[in-house]
Amino acid sequence: MNKLFFKFSQLNKFKIRFNLFKNTSILSLPPIIGIIIALISIPIHLKINGKSDYGNYIFFHFIFSFGLLLNLGINKIVVIELSQIKNLTSVIKKSLYFSFLIICVLFLSFFFLGFIYNYLNHLFIICFGIGITILYITLEGILQGLKKFYLLSLGNFIFYTLSLNIPSICLIFFEGNNQDLIKISILIKIISILIILLFIRKYFFLEDDLKYKFGPKLKKYSRWFFLHNSNIQIYDFIDKYFINFFLGSVALAIYSIPYQLAGKITIFSKSIAAVLLPEISSGNEKKNFNYSLDFYSFIVPIFLLLLFPFLDKLLILWLGNQYSLEILELTKIFLIISWISGVSHILIAFFEGKKKIEFNTKLELFFIIPFLVALIFILFKFENLLFISFVLLFKEVVLLFFRSKELKKNIKSLAGIYLNTLFVILIMIISIKYDQFFYLSLIFFIIFNLIIFLKKVNK
Repeated sequence: MNKLFFKFSQLNKFKIRFNLFKNTSILSLPPIIGIIIALISIPIHLKINGKSDYGNYIFFHFIFSFGLLLNLGINKIVVIELSQIKNLTSVIKKSLYFSFLIICVLFLSFFFLGFIYNYLNHLFIICFGIGITILYITLEGILQGLKKFYLLSLGNFIFYTLSLNIPSICLIFFEGNNQDLIKISILIKIISILIILLFIRKYFFLEDDLKYKFGPKLKKYSRWFFLHNSNIQIYDFIDKYFINFFLGSVALAIYSIPYQLAGKITIFSKSIAAVLLPEISSGNEKKNFNYSLDFYSFIVPIFLLLLFPFLDKLLILWLGNQYSLEILELTKIFLIISWISGVSHILIAFFEGKKKIEFNTKLELFFIIPFLVALIFILFKFENLLFISFVLLFKEVVLLFFRSKELKKNIKSLAGIYLNTLFVILIMIISIKYDQFFYLSLIFFIIFNLIIFLKKVNK
């Protein structure tokens, strides 16, 4: 009887993990295809329009990302509410209502600014880009809460990947500057929104629960999500704003190319977090939380470090005469930064699912001043992109430490994650400065990680 129960529990565990892998793969596959598209689009843009135009084009997309901030956490609240399978129609309708309300306020604000400064056309493009981002992020939360991962994957592919890369590829067929390409990008983003609205249209005609109040929940949690997303803007984009302003768009392009390439690996961690969030919100986090954390912490860095010996050849093949040693070193550092931030994505999903976003937000706020001081000091003292990337690395390590420490009762392999993070950073430094010792350190690292992970899986 005990053997039968053991076999049944193992089979159930396999099904749970298979579903995690399946849903994560569904969300990860289109962005992976997007990496291939980016490998084509970026060299085309650099070759035809140059680094300066590409830097300005990327800067527009950075500005559009303010839509995440102005969404006020509606998307996260929607996921948590829908995961409880209550008031589906009310949640969807009212979340879209508040999103459109924010967009209307945004348009009025930008209209008055454009009228005052007589620069309406330029501001309208920025406003429209931010507005559709606010709306899409809400729609993203609706699909995530409904667990419609296939459609969510398609929407993300169009809204984020195609809208960023297709305009650059269009330069083959016609001439255009960064503003022309931004208009094409906005049009592609609108297509993804229309597809999702078409799918959820049935909820618009269903009668909603008049007793359900979305406003109080928005009032209670929006400030913390607003502050959290403000921190994201500062942590993720302030370095690029500073580089563009003080060092110029060429330096921003050199910095952004490896940043974009390395940042693609967070696709996987964000997909895991997107799948875990509804589970955590409904109280089923024990199924996959620790397994996901262990897999991403111990297995993913093996693949990243195995890529290091081939990076220079791949970058030369990709960028041609635009390649430099600085881009290679930045790519290695950003790969590790992206991996560490990926571990944090899984931890943040736990905070959000348990409605404890307040701790994470306060942590980020507390650390933001030292981060800005270090960033400004390095920027003015050295004007070195490599040193700036190490500031970002240190920031991610510190935030990971405090986030994981807060959840230590829920994490089974905390000490192993700390030790593993230290090993990965050391091997990265060895790869940059002491390349002759890289393979030896990598072999020991792989053996250590496989032993740790297999022990965790078999428990």
